[in-house]
Amino acid sequence: MRVYDISQEVFGCKVYPGDPAPEGKRVAKMEEGSAYNLTAFSMCAHNGTHVDAPFHFFADGRTVESISLEKCVGYALVASVRGPLSATVAEELWRRAKETSPDGAARLLLKGKVTVTNEAAETLARLGTALVGVESQTAGPEDAADVTAAGIPCLDNFGTAGGRLHSPEEYGNLSSLAPAALRLAVAAYHL
Repeated sequence: MRVYDISQEVFGCKVYPGDPAPEGKRVAKMEEGSAYNLTAFSMCAHNGTHVDAPFHFFADGRTVESISLEKCVGYALVASVRGPLSATVAEELWRRAKETSPDGAARLLLKGKVTVTNEAAETLARLGTALVGVESQTAGPEDAADVTAAGIPCLDNFGTAGGRLHSPEEYGNLSSLAPAALRLAVAAYHL
């Protein structure tokens, strides 16, 4: 089984408007007489590839450290979707993933500019989907809120091989992801 790293590089990815940019600073350098090299960094928890937990949108929602890592690790269906994701298409994708692998419907990664509708989020939750991922920086406050309100963590800003990131000429190479199912590993962290 192959494992694919779909995380964006933190210091080189586009920063969501209003969020602080990641910063790295060398605080100790051997070439300046220190016994060791030491780097400090700071960043917003929503830079790069990250998981939106329900708490991101709901004051009484679950926080990211309370989400089981099992939701974030396993087979995932990768599908290209443009525009609103309807409940009908969400269920069709879930069924296709289930046919590919018994665990394949647990995680759904949506490539393209997609809006996850409330109906699609509720359908995916009813079917037992553990994680929904979007290629963009966010599924949008309303859309991600629909996903997290349905109890599903939302993986934002996953990446594929390609080029011209965050420009009108941006492209992704779908062959960098397995066409049907892949082994997904997402690191959830608590800051």
